[in-house]
Amino acid sequence: MPDSGLSHTGTMFVLALALALPASRSHGAELPPLPPDAPPPQVVQPVPDASLVPGLDPQAPPLDIATALHAASVNNMQTEIAEANIESSLAMERQAYSLLYPTLTASGGYSTVSSSDSPFGASPAQTTNGTVQVSLNIFNAAAFPGVTAAKRNLQAQRYTSRELERTLAFNVARGFLVIIATEQLLDAGSRRLAVSRQTVIDAKSRAGAGLASQNDATRALLTQATAQLTLTSDAQSVSSSRLALAQLIGLPVVGPIAVAPDIVVPGRDEATLEILALKNREDLASLRLQVEAQRKLALSERLGLVPEVSVVGSYADRNVTGNASLSAGILPAGDPVWTVGINANWTIYDGGMHSSLADGYTAAARQIYAQYLDQCSILHRDLSTALLALASAEAAIVQSGVQVEVARTNSREIQARSAQGLATALDVADAIASQFEAEADYVQRAFTLQTDRLQLRSLVGYWPTSNDALPGTVSDR
Repeated sequence: MPDSGLSHTGTMFVLALALALPASRSHGAELPPLPPDAPPPQVVQPVPDASLVPGLDPQAPPLDIATALHAASVNNMQTEIAEANIESSLAMERQAYSLLYPTLTASGGYSTVSSSDSPFGASPAQTTNGTVQVSLNIFNAAAFPGVTAAKRNLQAQRYTSRELERTLAFNVARGFLVIIATEQLLDAGSRRLAVSRQTVIDAKSRAGAGLASQNDATRALLTQATAQLTLTSDAQSVSSSRLALAQLIGLPVVGPIAVAPDIVVPGRDEATLEILALKNREDLASLRLQVEAQRKLALSERLGLVPEVSVVGSYADRNVTGNASLSAGILPAGDPVWTVGINANWTIYDGGMHSSLADGYTAAARQIYAQYLDQCSILHRDLSTALLALASAEAAIVQSGVQVEVARTNSREIQARSAQGLATALDVADAIASQFEAEADYVQRAFTLQTDRLQLRSLVGYWPTSNDALPGTVSDR
């Protein structure tokens, strides 16, 4: 594979990516341990010259894509958000189940009678009492669909949270590829500058000897200045891309970068990929569960008009002191009372509250289902577009590879002819520029090919480097 770099539209792309990436937790001092089955690091790219990109450390541990993905799952705040959302749904589920459990209440009191109300020579009466009551709904038609709705919402939130982590994983993978591409461009730019400097020396020597015009030497200086400016821009892109990835994974990215393996394409047949996506995409599964949950909530509200039956048991006792106390009455002092009963409660008319809430949930279900159908339509379009883009990228990388070989061959020939006095410094400068442009275009094409493969994996619900969720996602904790 030819040595290469990234076209200069890549600079703005990297800066935009750095601004768009979500915030992460504080940077740690060390890389987190990888899962036991993590693959070993791949071939490592040389660290760019520290004079071009300050702060880099060639002796730091190399960072591979598996480590980056694992670090992001541990450090990025998107994981914290996903966990909090699941905890909120778990609380809602417990709230729904609470209607099926007994309720235990206790009450107590103290009272006294003033001395003026007591018979002559008697002390005031003082009364203490207490009651404990247990109630249990033995029939609550609205509770059961409410529990089902809570369970569906919890599973939907698990899917949504895992989808949040999957999106983060793809952002990490793309950021990793951006670093590789920008550093390849920096390497190509360094070679271009070195050749440009030698061309300036040769052009000045030839002009001084009267073998070339002064304009040739001036043009060579312009080519050198352009190469220097390009190299500075490339170095900025490397710094920006490393900062962007560091923000995602919560670790400083200062060491060597392991070359990412080729992204595996999940398939080429559009119909098969669409079936795979409908099966794997957890954002779509979440929408389906949300539709079902809203329908269950609507049913729960409609069943709210069905009579409720509960069993109630209570224990009560009181104690009266004072010689003016009266022990007679409905609840004699020191005589505990046990009661057990069955209560029925029927709301015959509630002003339309239950029916209006049910209509609201039904409308919400329609809205979510329409959103689901829209996402399925978008999926069909995006799969078609991604397959076309992938085919175009694969053809472009072949053409660009040939163009690199042509440009390199032409550059070598021009430089050889220049050494023999058969080519001017202008010819050499043009050949150098053409070679660099071809190499930069090749890296841009390679980057596009890898990102198009990532896009296809994302569309079918896969993760960047595996078909299943990475170990340690929030739904597994």
